[in-house]
Amino acid sequence: MQRIGVLTVQGVSLKVVSEDIANTARKLGYSSDVIVGYARLTELFRNFDKFIMFLPFDTHYMLAWLSAYHTMRRIGVPVKFYTTIEGYPDKNLIPNWLPSLIKPIANSKFTANCLNSVGIQVEKIVYHGVNMEYMDTIYKNHRPEDKLKKDYVLFGSIGFGHPRKGWDKFEEIVKKCIDKLPQAKFLVITGSEIIDRLSQYPNVIEMIPFGSLDRDKLLEKIASIDFYLCPSLAEGFGLPILESQSLGVPCIHADYEPLSEISCPENLKVRVTKTYEFRFMEAVNYIMHEYSVNEMIERMSEACDMLLNNGEKYLDLSAKVREHARNFDCIKVYKELVE
Repeated sequence: MQRIGVLTVQGVSLKVVSEDIANTARKLGYSSDVIVGYARLTELFRNFDKFIMFLPFDTHYMLAWLSAYHTMRRIGVPVKFYTTIEGYPDKNLIPNWLPSLIKPIANSKFTANCLNSVGIQVEKIVYHGVNMEYMDTIYKNHRPEDKLKKDYVLFGSIGFGHPRKGWDKFEEIVKKCIDKLPQAKFLVITGSEIIDRLSQYPNVIEMIPFGSLDRDKLLEKIASIDFYLCPSLAEGFGLPILESQSLGVPCIHADYEPLSEISCPENLKVRVTKTYEFRFMEAVNYIMHEYSVNEMIERMSEACDMLLNNGEKYLDLSAKVREHARNFDCIKVYKELVE
């Protein structure tokens, strides 16, 4: 039995994707484990026959991993480099030798376009997947029919406290909804500094520290909300949107790639008013997508009307987003990486 090592770094979504890749490999007849953090090559070669690296394309810390990638390729060890990015890599921090060393596999068209723009040729695109067999077991405990019995609508948002995640806009939405949309309530899973800011608003009824829930409990929370609200300005993929859809939860988000690449066409979307590049601490020029807070609230108002006054329409949308997510079942998408 061939042994596949899935190598990644710290990060909730990074580890979720890596575990799903390893689980897919096991279903396909391989032995597979996830290694989080850099490990000695001698140890890796002793335990595995081939490798899949999954890392953000940030040259601040990926160069050591590229050295390991180069060594594996040089001595004939099969290895694939799977990656994501939320904007353009900093050209000044890309070594001259890097484009000739690696042809990464991108997780979205957006990621591929960003890498191609700086001379990094992408081998192919493999979208992230969701384990639909696993999601179906969670879904059974949160049937959409039961959500029609409430007199409010629960919007959920997930993300760590990075500025690209749009928490400033989210706070503005929450504040305006107190008067404009009193039937809207919010569940947030985010960093402690964002929780501190949101704790003053009475319509934010549940706040959970990001990374504090195990996988089962996190998915139970996602399944319990009525709509997933994505305030993010920049993404390399948007895994919570795919996870929400797989649990029958419709989504509201700004209409930009990569979110539009994985979002069901019937989801509620907000126009992007402008894009611009912004640099934080990472070696990435983030492509930020601005949108109108008022238009986002309009989509939320439509969502409230649907759930509270047109239950059949909500149930139909729930079924459609769940069926759409099946296009991204792990066993379909990750087979390309594993085999």
